[in-house]
Amino acid sequence: MNQKQATAYILDLARAGAFDFALKEYHRLKLDHECHDEDVMALLGRLYKDRYLAGSPANTQEAAQLSVQAYEKAFIASGGVYSGINAASMSFVAGDEPVKIAMKAQDILTLLPSTPQLNAEVLYFIEATRAEAFLLLGQRNKARSALKLAWNYDPLNYIAHASTLKQFHMIEKHQGADSFWLDSFNPPRSMHFTGHVFNSSIFSMEQLETFRESISSAIQQQDVGFGFGALAAGADIEFAEALLAEGCELHVFLPSDIETFVENSILPFGQEWLPRFRVCLDRAESFTIAQWIGSTTGAEQTRRAQQHTSVLSMGSALHLAQLHLVDAIQMAFWDGVKSSTGTGWDVAIWEAQNLSRINFSVPKEHPKKPKTHISPYSYHAFLSGVDMQMQSFPVLQDAILAGFIARNENPEHPVVLELATYPNTPPSEDRIRTLLDAALPGSFIVSQSAASHANLFCPRTVAVSKFEILSSGEQLFALSPLPNLY
Repeated sequence: MNQKQATAYILDLARAGAFDFALKEYHRLKLDHECHDEDVMALLGRLYKDRYLAGSPANTQEAAQLSVQAYEKAFIASGGVYSGINAASMSFVAGDEPVKIAMKAQDILTLLPSTPQLNAEVLYFIEATRAEAFLLLGQRNKARSALKLAWNYDPLNYIAHASTLKQFHMIEKHQGADSFWLDSFNPPRSMHFTGHVFNSSIFSMEQLETFRESISSAIQQQDVGFGFGALAAGADIEFAEALLAEGCELHVFLPSDIETFVENSILPFGQEWLPRFRVCLDRAESFTIAQWIGSTTGAEQTRRAQQHTSVLSMGSALHLAQLHLVDAIQMAFWDGVKSSTGTGWDVAIWEAQNLSRINFSVPKEHPKKPKTHISPYSYHAFLSGVDMQMQSFPVLQDAILAGFIARNENPEHPVVLELATYPNTPPSEDRIRTLLDAALPGSFIVSQSAASHANLFCPRTVAVSKFEILSSGEQLFALSPLPNLY
């Protein structure tokens, strides 16, 4: 492979959490022999920084020092401010002398243009770099002003914002300073919405308007920018319309095809919901029909399909919040009655993870369903390596830990994980082979379903990142351990 392909390959490994193998491949492919391309040279510094931030078993201070060396080598060879500012910041966290760090930061400020005529993305990078240099010099007011300017140049680039804020939090942590001043720069929050279906005729227009105003006010106050949920008649559509009216992205998850969903969850509650459903679906940023895992039939199949759809939408909201380094929130139109599916189940699962929630009380005119027995939500995780020998785990976190241990024992081999309803009905060999064929050496690859479950049920032990989209359109994800998992 050529240099460009090799660099992309190493980046993919790093995004998949295979830091140690990525380092090994970087040297095997002799990318360390390049002495003129800043991106290729700085990639080695990034790999060591990733290892440092991940808190991997290797000595973190050693990783920080190696990152400094790689970034400095790239900066000396290229004079590029990207490698230069990273060399300065990693020098700081590695414990270098304050005078040296200040000199590096001052060098970067000297190199940065003051009034460039460039595109928004480049202008963002220049001002974010300027802000980082000021922060290293302890000049927070100047850092704040430069950061505001960076945000103004590229206001919707939330992934870049989160990356910048992650670097700033790292610096502030090592300065022993409060980083609350960075909160105003946070990207918008993700929201999972859920609520009862209803025929709008049972409420007065005044009650409906009060509900709608309450939703809009909560979206504004909680700084929500992204909504995830279904589109059933009633509360779902009310939430979706409010999100769209507030300029938020809408991400829709349905438990069945559109025709079946309309027949079961729209038309029985009044024809007036159908055009509203279609408008929301047309304006949605994404639309997913949940691929339910299992082989039951009848009411049990419906229950599990609804539960699985809820897990996918909740997990997706949490995943985007994780990418943006913010907290997700749930908004529910709930009558307080627990149930084995629907709103009561969504609320119970969300609350069990100690996540933020806002509840909108249901007017007494809404008919309450009788309280039902809450059956446990069960599934089994199946773990496999290249030998195709699947192991079954009733607890997802146990499967994830076993996967990381297996990867550490054989760092050049991938590990994959898929879910199924029962231990005696594992995923097919073809399915496991599909995941393995897509995986890179040293990666831990999972399906969208498994990724959503990991985001929802294991949020403090694992980081989930997008990995690859298969030819079928399915998005795969990579898992990497958060610090102190082992």
